[in-house]
Amino acid sequence: ISQAAAFHTNTGVPADQAHPAAAGEVLEIYGTGLGQTAPFVAAGIAAPGPPPARTVTTPEVLIGNISAQVTFAGLTPGFAGLYQVNAVVPAGLRPGQQLVQWRVGATSSNFGTIAVK
Repeated sequence: ISQAAAFHTNTGVPADQAHPAAAGEVLEIYGTGLGQTAPFVAAGIAAPGPPPARTVTTPEVLIGNISAQVTFAGLTPGFAGLYQVNAVVPAGLRPGQQLVQWRVGATSSNFGTIAVK
């Protein structure tokens, strides 16, 4: 399982072994497949912003199999088809590598990993 595209907010620094995330910290997690947004953005078109196009359905984010609070879910402004989900690292995780996944209804993403301290 590879490193998730998860970064410390507004830094571009990955939440990896060298830069682990802390409980309560908001991470920016990037990926695809979160569906329709409001406003609607056609496939292949760069996402608008500000304001950004938010997902119609908020995904559930699991970090270490614990549900994380989602503070934003939508298309990344200026990119076509790239979603950004901001999620709070939950308390109670053991230090080290943790699995990260998001899901909408019955559809789940692939797993990635982040490091937590």
